[in-house]
Amino acid sequence: MELAKQWGIGLVTFIVVDAVWLGFIANAFYKRELGPLLRQHANGDLDPRWLPALLLYALIVLGLALFALPRVRYGSVIEAAGWCAAFGVICYSVYDLTNYSTMQGFPLKVAAIDMIWGGVVCGAAGAAMHAFGRPS
Repeated sequence: MELAKQWGIGLVTFIVVDAVWLGFIANAFYKRELGPLLRQHANGDLDPRWLPALLLYALIVLGLALFALPRVRYGSVIEAAGWCAAFGVICYSVYDLTNYSTMQGFPLKVAAIDMIWGGVVCGAAGAAMHAFGRPS
């Protein structure tokens, strides 16, 4: 039950934090840098495939619960955020460095910012999971 509770808290946190990032903070950046690679409506709004996106979020958060958080079961929220941030950088690096190495024109700037963002969003989700998802 603890894993399900942590996963639920992490998933909600991840979705909210990433929605703020993609919807408000970095939206114009990604459109400018990745333009024709993005799925967009005719009016220019992003048109993501939601099912694969939600599956990705669910799997990343499960990875946090299975691989990062057990390292800090009795540690602080800051330690949990740090381990989860490291996990996030690794996860996002797989995607970004693969794209940078195999796609013509994939911007290094996007890869770098996205890898940092992976650390931020996973650190935030992991901190919430550790703070609110542990047994009482």
